[in-house]
Amino acid sequence: MSTKKSLPEDTGELVSVLKSIDKKMSFKRYAVRGFIQGVFQFLGATVGIAILFFIVGRILDTLETVPLINFIEDTELVHVIREAGEQVNE
Repeated sequence: MSTKKSLPEDTGELVSVLKSIDKKMSFKRYAVRGFIQGVFQFLGATVGIAILFFIVGRILDTLETVPLINFIEDTELVHVIREAGEQVNE
């Protein structure tokens, strides 16, 4: 079995095929289709990022301490700021 469509035999049939193709490929149709695709891509990305943030938040919530924050607390800059704050409070 061949799934190929046969070519039109006469020019009248060819013109009607070309008109139907032209109707399906109108600018308005592409603009509406592009707008709808953009809206759904935006919604999908927003929901995907929300799910990702939720998962990361739950993982960080289960940790007792966040390693990066502990690293920041041990830096020399934090000690300098604490000392300056203590001097101001005295």
